[in-house]
Amino acid sequence: MAFLLSFVTLLTAPLYADDPDGMIEPFQDGETAVFLGDSITHNGDWHSFLCLYYTTRFPERTIRFVNSGVSGGKATDALGRLEWDVFVHNPDHVFIMLGMNDVGTSHFTSDDEEEKTQLNDRMYERYTTRMTEMVEKLRARLPDAQIVLLSATPYDQTGTQERESAFGKNDAIRRQLPFLRTLAGQNDCRFIDLNTLMLEMDRAEKQRDPDFTIVGSDRVHPGPMGHLIMMHAILERTRPERTGMEVFLDARAPSVIRQSAATVSAIEGDASRLAFTVAFDALPYPIDARVWSSGAPSAADALGFVPFASMFNSQLVRLRGLRGGQYRVLADDTLVGIYSTEELAAGVNIAMNPHTPQYAQTRRVMALNSERTAAERDLRSIYWVRARVLLPLGVDPADQEASLAALDEWPQHPDYAEFHSRYLALYRENWPKEDALKAHIAELYEAMRAAAVPAPVRLRVERIDAE
Repeated sequence: MAFLLSFVTLLTAPLYADDPDGMIEPFQDGETAVFLGDSITHNGDWHSFLCLYYTTRFPERTIRFVNSGVSGGKATDALGRLEWDVFVHNPDHVFIMLGMNDVGTSHFTSDDEEEKTQLNDRMYERYTTRMTEMVEKLRARLPDAQIVLLSATPYDQTGTQERESAFGKNDAIRRQLPFLRTLAGQNDCRFIDLNTLMLEMDRAEKQRDPDFTIVGSDRVHPGPMGHLIMMHAILERTRPERTGMEVFLDARAPSVIRQSAATVSAIEGDASRLAFTVAFDALPYPIDARVWSSGAPSAADALGFVPFASMFNSQLVRLRGLRGGQYRVLADDTLVGIYSTEELAAGVNIAMNPHTPQYAQTRRVMALNSERTAAERDLRSIYWVRARVLLPLGVDPADQEASLAALDEWPQHPDYAEFHSRYLALYRENWPKEDALKAHIAELYEAMRAAAVPAPVRLRVERIDAE
């Protein structure tokens, strides 16, 4: 799949350069970030990717990333669960992404334009009222917290997917954007317009490939590629420290010219053979190139849209003064690649090279994060039933006998019977394990941080025709 690299230039500037207060504070040691949303948060990876990024970059920091998404969620029910799904965590950062479900879906296929307009107006009024109440309540209870409002991601109303398009749904979502920007400004919050960012990418790529979609086959949920773009948008606004690492050596001396977020030691050799040890301050960020079973593009495909590697994932090795020719580069005796004198002088980014020891190490951190994300989703299945079934019925979630009885009596919507049945089954499986799941998630955080402490690597650079 070919992607439009013109966005690389576009996205190297802040998303809202005209907003002097638009930057977002990076996460610091001891802080908690809560991500409040719908299914794109509940089952999504954008916050999981952020957790992995901060863990690989700052293993010395203890930061909690809390998934507070509920599939099918709207502003109304999110407002109703603030107490037990947000405030209970005493967060330092709250990210809110709602709006996809607040505009509805089925009425967009109606031929009655007047009815559609009336429904759109009523839904918009309810959404803006509830969002205003929510943000004001958050700001009152968390006066020092950083609150970030994110627009809903695009609904693909122009794609060629088999699922019928609810044409006009994304237009209704875009109606929310000026309101969100104003609400953020009135309450000392930040705002990120994911809809416009991703919609422009989608439109441009559709010019080349009409079957392309930045979301998925259901027109709603972004795949790994979309979630990495979302993470990049947040990082672009935060500009965390330690975004890149570099070692720059002169092979003739040999000596260090510059080292950034890295420490070089034990240098030996000459202009044809050079060896040195590097202790990078952080691991590279691992990007999964696997494609989902649905056929959605992989996270690695996002690199064609955003300059993630150059901005946030660089481990640059630069060598000046080498004799002309081709060079074999080895890391702890494993071949990393073969590069020319010119390539090494310009700098080789080894961050995403799968053959380095540090990439193998960071893949282990990624596996632990995937396990943590899965455990958190199991926990969310409990909270989905609490939010969508038990509390609306007036059932105390602590009363398990009454809760289980309520599941049998809950009137499921026929259009969502399979979806609802799956969550009810997950609840029955997971509610006895709630405390164990929380403990397991805490253990995985510790395991991730321990696994993310970078080990030194011995680099050898050998001129091939010198043998």
